Amino acid sequence: MRVITTHFNWSDSNQFDRMLKVLIYTVTSCGLPIQVISLGTMEGSRSHKLDNMWKARMLNYAVQNATNGEQLLLVDCDAIMTADPSHVFDQPFDIAITMRSRTGKINSGVVFVRVSERVKQFYEKWLEIQETMFVDAYFMGDWYKQYRGINQAAFMWCRESGIADDLDILELPCRVYNSCTDDHPAPKPQERYIIHMHFGELRKMLFTKKRDIRKTRNVRRHQRMLGLRELWLEKEKEAEHIRVEDYIKIFPEKMQESLMEVV
Repeated sequence: MRVITTHFNWSDSNQFDRMLKVLIYTVTSCGLPIQVISLGTMEGSRSHKLDNMWKARMLNYAVQNATNGEQLLLVDCDAIMTADPSHVFDQPFDIAITMRSRTGKINSGVVFVRVSERVKQFYEKWLEIQETMFVDAYFMGDWYKQYRGINQAAFMWCRESGIADDLDILELPCRVYNSCTDDHPAPKPQERYIIHMHFGELRKMLFTKKRDIRKTRNVRRHQRMLGLRELWLEKEKEAEHIRVEDYIKIFPEKMQESLMEVV
């Protein structure tokens, strides 16, 4: 299994540079290879929807250029791996997605892919629908709000419209394979394979001095987030020796230009 992540950092912050280093360290510590598809530093301030458009283009590029039969794990760079999840591929599927236990909705920050021609065709269609949603608010409708992200909205549109009917899609629990702070109750860190630091409040904690962190009303939830913060900071110290440039593949310039036509 090969792990692939995407990376670009907005010029007003280096947070994603730091998170990428930790992901690389934790993946390689599990004995897995990882490739980073990067756009480098982007000028300006972060836009969540635009970020997800870049990510979709980059991951589609990765899938289209993979060998049929290859096993890929596509994961957001704001995550850490606590154990090797390669055993997921012992099960038969084309695409394995993670589902939130509380809401029953997907989180596309972790996707297992068994590459084939029909999977490549699906990724092209998934990207096409996402691009349509990005430029056409009417077409998007309530999908973005319902599925909490344009990647996820486009995936569910494809699934519910029948485009994914010829795919074997396996659903995995977020709480084990893509654990998020909003997916409770989650098992202890050592019983999870991937922990996703995507949640805004948690991510803010990572880069705030402990004395400046404001307490939340939910004491137990606050303690869980503090625990995840300490785990991430510990991994960041261990990752100091990682040379990110050794893992980066720059996204092709022509592909960047074609995306700019969309955005």
